[in-house]
Amino acid sequence: MKSIKDKKNIDKLTIIAIIIPVILMALNLITTLITIGILGVQIVILLIKIKRKDGNINKKEIQILTFIIIFYLFTYIIDLFGKYRETTIITTTLVFINIILNYLIVCLTYNKKETFILIAKIFVGFVIFLCAYGLVVRILGGTPRPYEVTNGETQYRQVVNIGGIQLSQRAMGNSLGRFGVTSLTKNPNTFSYLILYAFIINMILININKENNKKNIFNYLYMILLLIGVYIAGSRLAIVLIPLSYIGIKILSIKRKRFISLIIIGGIIAVLIVGIYLILNFDSLKLIDLNGRDQLWAIMPEVFDDSLIIGQGLDASRNIVLEKTGMDLTMFNSYFTMLANYGLIITVLFYAWAIYLVFYYLKKWKNEKKLKMKNLYTLIVMILIIALIQGIVENNILRFSVWNTIYVVLLTLGITIKDEDKEEMLI
Repeated sequence: MKSIKDKKNIDKLTIIAIIIPVILMALNLITTLITIGILGVQIVILLIKIKRKDGNINKKEIQILTFIIIFYLFTYIIDLFGKYRETTIITTTLVFINIILNYLIVCLTYNKKETFILIAKIFVGFVIFLCAYGLVVRILGGTPRPYEVTNGETQYRQVVNIGGIQLSQRAMGNSLGRFGVTSLTKNPNTFSYLILYAFIINMILININKENNKKNIFNYLYMILLLIGVYIAGSRLAIVLIPLSYIGIKILSIKRKRFISLIIIGGIIAVLIVGIYLILNFDSLKLIDLNGRDQLWAIMPEVFDDSLIIGQGLDASRNIVLEKTGMDLTMFNSYFTMLANYGLIITVLFYAWAIYLVFYYLKKWKNEKKLKMKNLYTLIVMILIIALIQGIVENNILRFSVWNTIYVVLLTLGITIKDEDKEEMLI
């Protein structure tokens, strides 16, 4: 039987396995060598956990793992029948191995609640650093300067020297008078959604601290910096989702008025439905500046005809965009991407399952007697809703990315977390 110290040391490996890839992905430092390194480290950590952990994963966890593997193999079959199999098979292998590793690493964590709180704190701290960096360069960097042309679009960068150290960040926008910044990430949208996710997690940490009678001074300061950060990053949808997230979490923190809570959550889901409707009716979007997304989405009628029954394989959407537009870009829409990758039937089933999960965890939240456990379900519900809405303008599902890691970790926690030490839950 392992001592408490041994268990804590093993659980520290979970933090390493999750946080390091998240940081590298967020900073766009992913190369072939680094990807191999990430997966290699995760495999080593998983083997250590398997060797040192007392007991195995339970029957329910094995059933879910089996489902993931079946979906993995099914994706391979689609890849093989698609025209881009040389690249889609590689992407499928990368994405699903990463999903399986993250899932098993979380399953084989002794104290999931304490480990998750540490991961959450590190993630928020990392995003706060990005906000501080981006704000300093935004204020002191002056007018952005052009430095390269990508896909026919001029790229700009802000640069500032502080004590002999050069700080820089990309700047993007329709004019240099009103532009979004990236901090150390690849683009303003990545920066914006990192802030949005950190904002939601930070609110949950505030709730946890209140329940444990701890002060929230730094967490409230973080909220201010996160709000400034999302403003300078510039994603309009992320800015809109910040107050919606705040309202949703506050409503779900109330002990009573559950009916009102359901209406509010239903309203947020309605936003998703309206967004999809607008996208499918392109005439409604002519007056909205979509930053070039409309050019990518214009190929969807052709993609729909080609993928009505079965898609071209995981990440085939990028190949399709390159083939039809000459631009090496994603479709900037998870729904269109899934359609191109998997076909209409699987896309409908996948997102029906995602929406079902929202209501499933909302029901668990409603029936949960312990207020502290409600925090976990509140977080899962809000992240799932945000993910569905974010998918309207971003490709954030089934990718080797920060978003995928967050979804896998949260859903695995929601499925597997339990009161191992028979004490009251911390989250």
